[in-house]
Amino acid sequence: MASVWANLVVGSNGTTTFNGNSRALSSHLDRKRFHEIRKQAELILIGGHTARIEPYSKTPVPLVVVTRTPGNIGSAAKNPIHRTMNSSPIEAVATLIEAGYKSILIEGGVNFLRELIRQQVLDGLYVTHANAEGSENHFDLELLTSDYAVESIEDSDGESFFTYKRINH
Repeated sequence: MASVWANLVVGSNGTTTFNGNSRALSSHLDRKRFHEIRKQAELILIGGHTARIEPYSKTPVPLVVVTRTPGNIGSAAKNPIHRTMNSSPIEAVATLIEAGYKSILIEGGVNFLRELIRQQVLDGLYVTHANAEGSENHFDLELLTSDYAVESIEDSDGESFFTYKRINH
C-alpha cells in the first residue's frame, strides 16, 4: 500500500509564502526536518507554480512536476531526475501509485494540496508553524480538523512541528 504525505511550512499568520516563496518562513530547524522527511520518500511531487518559485534543481529522489506548461518549470528543468505530467494532482498521485511508487512526498503549495486534502488522498501532513509571518497563500488549517488528527507535536524556539495523520484511513 502506498503512503502519500505532504510537507509545508505555515507562517504565524497562516500564510505559506513571503514575497512569492517559502524560504523566508523556513528556519534552520525546519530545513533540517525538511531534508530528513525527503529521505523517507521514493518520489517528490510538486506543482508547476512551486517548481517556478522554489529551488528544485537538485533532489535526493526523482521529482515529478504537475504542470500545464512543461517548458516553464524554473530550476526544476535542470534537475536530472525530474519529469513533468500534464494532469490534476489527484490523477498524478493515482498514476504514480499505479507505477509502483510506495512513498510519495508532496511539496506543493496551498492550491496544489487543497483538493488532495478534500479528496482524502493524503495519508498525512508534516506542518511547521513558523515564527515568521508570510505575506500570501493562506492555508486554512480548519481543512485538517475533520479528517486529520495531530499525531505528534514538537516545539523548538517558538516554532512547532506538527504531524497530522488522516483518521479515517
